Amino acid sequence: MKVLGIIFSVTLVILILYGVLWMFHGFPVNPSNIKNAKPTRNIESNLNTFLTDTALPQIIESCIPLYNADFRRLNPQLKNFPNLITADYFNKNQLITVSPHTGKKEANLSTVNIINEFFTVLDSPISDPQILQGCFVNYGYTLQDMRRIKKKFSNFANSN
Repeated sequence: MKVLGIIFSVTLVILILYGVLWMFHGFPVNPSNIKNAKPTRNIESNLNTFLTDTALPQIIESCIPLYNADFRRLNPQLKNFPNLITADYFNKNQLITVSPHTGKKEANLSTVNIINEFFTVLDSPISDPQILQGCFVNYGYTLQDMRRIKKKFSNFANSN
């Protein structure tokens, strides 16, 4: 009975999270919700542009732990839940897959959606401003830096 209660609680939290995503962003969350992104066909070039941004290592090092900690703070019943995002998601091999049908390189949509949600939460006016301050302001980066990285990410995601 206790296991059934835990399964129900986890399912309820996931449904609530998807409901919040749907309310603010539509469903499903598409990486193309970033305005002024210019899709191109050069997926590897766009990925390299995104991964070599000077502020990206700071996001990976500072923002990811704060993002995961904030999720656990907001959802104490999921404190043993795995991290929502890790530095591994920003690996080239994790971001690009080869289509078995066409042999063409494509963005790995499951990873793209996770990273997109991460950037959306950081950029959201309803998120905790302490997260963004801990990620950027203490290191000399600004919200514009984060949005620049987000746009580069969107250009990569739309390269398919």
